Amino acid sequence: MGVGERGCDGEFNKLHAFDGFIVSAKRKKRATQYIQIESNLGRECKLELPREWRRVTVKEVGSGNSIPVKDFTQTVRINTKDTEVKVIVFKTKANETYQVIEDQKSES
Repeated sequence: MGVGERGCDGEFNKLHAFDGFIVSAKRKKRATQYIQIESNLGRECKLELPREWRRVTVKEVGSGNSIPVKDFTQTVRINTKDTEVKVIVFKTKANETYQVIEDQKSES
């Protein structure tokens, strides 16, 4: 059972991912608190969002600047069932850290 299933709390720090990314995240009380991504190589980052998140803000940690994000829905197969997931894509700079947080603004 993964973190987040059935309301589990948990976190992981500095998980090495494909294309030179290092990922940390925290989940508490059935909600993902944050996702932090370190980019070692400056490649484009493609991230599947937590299921409960609808909109996000991505910021460069060093400068605090907001980063433009493209988002789309993608169908993936999980346990022999097709499931739609929300995905974001954004450009990164080498040796920069990014904070991905749920956008709390109401949708219009």
